[in-house]
Amino acid sequence: MWRIILILYMQTTQFQNESAVDAVTADEHKRRLLYSIAFHESGHREDIAICKKLGTAGEKTAWQILERPSERGRLCKTREGDARVALERLEESLRACAHLKPEWRLAVYTRGNCNSVEGRRLSEIRYVP
Repeated sequence: MWRIILILYMQTTQFQNESAVDAVTADEHKRRLLYSIAFHESGHREDIAICKKLGTAGEKTAWQILERPSERGRLCKTREGDARVALERLEESLRACAHLKPEWRLAVYTRGNCNSVEGRRLSEIRYVP
C-alpha cells in the first residue's frame, strides 16, 4: 500500500513540475529537456521541488539550480518561477555549447563548462532528442 501512495505522490510532483515547464515555454524540445532534467536531478521528490531539501552544494528546486547572486529571491517561491530560471539556464547551456554534438549541450547546465568531461557525461544522461 505504501508503494502506491509513494507512486501517486511522485506523480503529483511530476505533474506539477511539468505543468510549470509548460507554462514557461511552448518549445517542445526544451520542454522535454526540462522534464528530463527534473527527473534526473530530483527524481520528482516533493521535498526537493519545494526547497525543503537542498543538494549537497546547496542546489535548489526540482532542477537543482545553484543560485547566482542575480537570481536571489527568484527561486523557491513558485514552481513556475523555478522552471523559468531552469529554462534560462538551459538556454544558456544550449547557446554556450552549440558547437558540440547535441547530447553534450547540457554540459554548462550540469557542470558549468562545455569542456567538462563529467558535464558531458551527465548531459548525455539527461539529453532527449
